[in-house]
Amino acid sequence: MKSSREWVTQGISPPERSRVENLIDFRQNWAPSPPREPTSADERAMASIQAPPPQGRMLDRSPAGDLNEALRASSLLWNFINQPNAATVICDSTGSIVWSSPSTVTALGFEASFLSGRNILSLIDTARRDTLAGLIAGEPPEVGDDFCAAFRTQDNSALWCSVEVTELQPGSPGLVLVCLRDSTRRIAGMRSLQQSEERFRTIVNQAPFGIGLQDKDGNFVFLNARMKKILGINSGYLLRDEVAEYIHPDDEAKITSAIAPGAPDTAISSEIRFIRPTGEVRWCSGTVIPQRDHRGTITNYLWAVEDTTARVRAEQDQARLYTLMETSSDLVMVLDEALRPQYLNPA
Repeated sequence: MKSSREWVTQGISPPERSRVENLIDFRQNWAPSPPREPTSADERAMASIQAPPPQGRMLDRSPAGDLNEALRASSLLWNFINQPNAATVICDSTGSIVWSSPSTVTALGFEASFLSGRNILSLIDTARRDTLAGLIAGEPPEVGDDFCAAFRTQDNSALWCSVEVTELQPGSPGLVLVCLRDSTRRIAGMRSLQQSEERFRTIVNQAPFGIGLQDKDGNFVFLNARMKKILGINSGYLLRDEVAEYIHPDDEAKITSAIAPGAPDTAISSEIRFIRPTGEVRWCSGTVIPQRDHRGTITNYLWAVEDTTARVRAEQDQARLYTLMETSSDLVMVLDEALRPQYLNPA
């Protein structure tokens, strides 16, 4: 059974057959013919072949000067690379720009003639050039890696963009599509958040009382500078098994009850004694506040600890002095500034 090509070209002279076959090839790879009745051998040849949908290979077969026309033949690809919220460029395997979208010209501020033939690697910061060169060359990206780079604009400012590289014809070297999405606001937001976290951490570390964050398993995942000084340690965290080493045995039950399942949802305050590695005991007033997520589940406990050792020792010294005066066989009298008696022992 003859193919449609053989049926159309039968009885045609060799020179004419060659011209008709070229028309058939063009018909198979490019645009459809106008919808009208064929009247010549050429038109019969064109009408007899059903054009397949545009394929990526037509980009490789088209000359560089006809690249725009080739891209328009695929409306899906054309609409994608001309989307207003992303800048797109087509590069060869070395990174040289073959074509740039109008949104790219607008975003970077360079004329299309300036971008044409220029290597895209020259437009980004040097620290990320090797990564982008690898993506263009076909190296697989790291899993979960969102690649961002700062692109130089016409006014020498930096435009942060997330970069996606896609092969136009997978499996063979050739042209790649580089899609740039403006991430300046996202990067600025991340930096602002990082600065806020650093400021908060500075404030927490400069607080005049100890602050600790304990997870639901009992591990201290954060200790501020004052809390580390109270405990007499340098580490910024404590594992659950290590916490008991720093709590006075007589006060351990208070801590256990504060973080035990079914403990009150409100903050619990109590006097706690901590034991330093040197054996010194520090008296503290501690408050444990449970922290919950949006579902009401306890995720961690916030500790606020004030070192009251100086006050407790002063009270103990005063109590000892009072005991000595009360039990003394000598007369003990305490006078104020006006020499009025304020205290007189039983003797």
